[in-house]
Amino acid sequence: YVPEGTAWGAALEVVSENVDSLIASHKYLLLGLIYDWSRGVAVWNPEPAGSIAAGRIGFALLPFFNDYQNEDQLKRVLEVIAKVPNSNPEAFLDLLSRASDHSRDDRAAYEFGKMMVLGCESTFACRSFPDAIVKMTLQRICLSDEDIPRHGSFGSRMEIGCHFGVDAAWEFDSSPASSLRGPFGPLLASNPNKGVELITSLINHACDWYGEKKWPDDQLESAWRIDIVVPGTGKITQWANMRLWQMHRGTSVAPDVLQSALMALESWLHGVCENHSDVAENWLIHVLKSSNNVALTSVVASACIAYPFIAGKAGLALISHKDAVEMDRSRMVSDQNSPSAIFNMFPTPDAMKEVFQSERTTSDKLPHRKHDLEHLARTLQQTPLREDVWSILDGYRVALPDISEQTEEDRLWRLALHRMDLRHYTRVDSDTDVPICAADPELDEADANIIFSAAPVDPDIQEMLDESEPEQSRVNEALSLSNWAIRCWEGKAEEDDVQLWKDMLNAAQNSIKSSEPLPVFATDGPGVIVAVCVRDHWNELDPEDKVWCVERLSLIHISEPTRQTNPKSMPSSG
Repeated sequence: YVPEGTAWGAALEVVSENVDSLIASHKYLLLGLIYDWSRGVAVWNPEPAGSIAAGRIGFALLPFFNDYQNEDQLKRVLEVIAKVPNSNPEAFLDLLSRASDHSRDDRAAYEFGKMMVLGCESTFACRSFPDAIVKMTLQRICLSDEDIPRHGSFGSRMEIGCHFGVDAAWEFDSSPASSLRGPFGPLLASNPNKGVELITSLINHACDWYGEKKWPDDQLESAWRIDIVVPGTGKITQWANMRLWQMHRGTSVAPDVLQSALMALESWLHGVCENHSDVAENWLIHVLKSSNNVALTSVVASACIAYPFIAGKAGLALISHKDAVEMDRSRMVSDQNSPSAIFNMFPTPDAMKEVFQSERTTSDKLPHRKHDLEHLARTLQQTPLREDVWSILDGYRVALPDISEQTEEDRLWRLALHRMDLRHYTRVDSDTDVPICAADPELDEADANIIFSAAPVDPDIQEMLDESEPEQSRVNEALSLSNWAIRCWEGKAEEDDVQLWKDMLNAAQNSIKSSEPLPVFATDGPGVIVAVCVRDHWNELDPEDKVWCVERLSLIHISEPTRQTNPKSMPSSG
């Protein structure tokens, strides 16, 4: 269906020269002509023969479809115009300027703006008119202080965007979030400076609104200020809390358009680290310096954790504040429950949404999601920056109160510092059995068959760990039941693993009899084990176990619906 041959350009020229006399009677035919022609426009062929004529015809058609009765036709005309921004620069820039308005009175401009900000049609406009795209995107998405009196009394508490200074109208068309949506990725690809400027300006605006609680009757949790130390720059003050730190991962509630911008930045930074390592550190530091919030900082953290030997001094900035380390540890835990699973439970007939969901699923599976800033700190100690890392860790220790005055939180932080500091580890060569300090700069980072051995923790920390050990053992046992059940339910368990079903059923029965409560995240196992036994081993169950399983499933269905580990296929569990 891709047009080819020289006749297309010639035909479009003839039609464009006579468009005024043809358009009234043949507007649908003309739309079909330019729409078919536009299939030949591509990144590697941005202006095929006939592009100027096609743009002229497209702009001529706009007034004839600028109403609700011709919604599909209007969108097709706008798609063609979006592909040929240089066919009529003056008219294109005027359309972009009108699209900046939040009003829906100019339907063509309103739909064009939505297409540019939420769709995948902005590639060519970002190449030709990056400044206009940046300006339009910020004006179209962001609320101003003047909008508060007009919208404040009508805003719904369900509309999260208003709390971030984002027009609530975007919340119904921007899901699911994806790095492929909007002008963010195309701008980063064609004009990185403008792309980073757009994303940092947008997220800074949103986090200022959220942090300062500008929206009336804002009852969301508060953000606080932290100071990260960027080498060569000094302290950078940023808004911080878990909602902001996890925004790019979709494990906290925030406007999808902001998530899409952050996902595009994350994908681009990973590409820079992968393919342009010589400039990666500069870009990472630039984003940190431009940010007033940890939503952007956590994206930099993602790139640094994925490419720790490229992170350089940006990595030092990330571990320069305790809150950043602790928030990223929580992010790592949240990432174990794939955010994409939420969307996969709702199949969609929309092909583009399937693409967006697939992109999120791929992103969720990246291996660095299983690591956090503690891992980055340890890795940086295998680089020339090891002395700088030790200085940061020692500074944390000096800032702690005297051991006799320390709280449990202080001791947990000392335990984290112990885990991060390679000076507390020895590496033992499996051949010679000779202990070597893990922080030894002479060690080859590519060495294999190396065993890490940590030194014992301080007595007061060990006492704290011993006190919590029974509870932790119960949680670990419950999680092992849950993990086994999920593998079996999804058909991912090995045969030897499957044969443990009888033991697992007994363990599930015993765990339910226990009067000791468990955290919610560790309660899924018994319910899923029951479902596995009923589905896969019904004929092997004893009569008493059959009765117990049926009763248990009935109880779960009636009174114990909880989080579904795999929403697409997992039974309710409790």
